[in-house]
Amino acid sequence: MKNIFFILIIVFFSGCMPKVQSEKMILDATIHKQLTKDSINVFVYGDKGVYFPGNGGLISNTKILDKKQILDAVVKSIQKSAMFGPIENNSKYKLDIFIIKALNIKSSDILTWEISLEMAWNLSKDSKTIWRKTFTSVGKNKTFIGYDRVEGAYNDAVKNNIDKALSQISELNLK
Repeated sequence: MKNIFFILIIVFFSGCMPKVQSEKMILDATIHKQLTKDSINVFVYGDKGVYFPGNGGLISNTKILDKKQILDAVVKSIQKSAMFGPIENNSKYKLDIFIIKALNIKSSDILTWEISLEMAWNLSKDSKTIWRKTFTSVGKNKTFIGYDRVEGAYNDAVKNNIDKALSQISELNLK
């Protein structure tokens, strides 16, 4: 009930809901090695990409985790690292990402918002799975403005999840 009240206050004072932003989720450094020059296609799935921060449930018109923004961040992170060749349809490789749940975590500090995000990743080659893993990442943000706190925690959680997945994928031997 407290989470619903908090979100309503955010809407009232800001006029809109927090929403993840792909440019804040793109990995900073190109720490991942090139695996192959073959192309890859990337897809993101999950309950319409709309999650409520209190319980991960679907609520109409409450966009926080946006599948398109997450897709954009993953694609740009892959391109930045040059792990694969171009991102295109009908590729030899396919990366499927499933948003499983996003939950608010109680923080001991009233100005800190923490989000736990669970996403499953599946890399396949010629329609055969070659790597599959589920990651839970935590995003934290400490600011005075509630809107920025929620948005920043989600962006951080998604970025951490992308980093975990791409780090493990970069260790695969795809040649």
